[in-house]
Amino acid sequence: MRDGGYRGTVVLVHSPAGVMPPMGELIYAEAGVACPKLARLAATHSSRARVPRRSAGTVGGALAMNAGCYGSETWDVVGKASTVSRAGK
Repeated sequence: MRDGGYRGTVVLVHSPAGVMPPMGELIYAEAGVACPKLARLAATHSSRARVPRRSAGTVGGALAMNAGCYGSETWDVVGKASTVSRAGK
């Protein structure tokens, strides 16, 4: 088997430090950040974001399935999202 690479886009979403300090009401988090980590940060900074603390998932997973709790859903508290196309753009 030859090593011809992979024809497509590969996105690495694991990022232990993928959360930036809050800027006003906004918290920037990468897709690989664990939901409990984001929940602790949001609670510490009195953000209105409702993130399940006991959820074992990631921010990317919560966005993909529009996870909900406490009467709201993930996309109710998202201000902006950046994505990558299959072509890598």
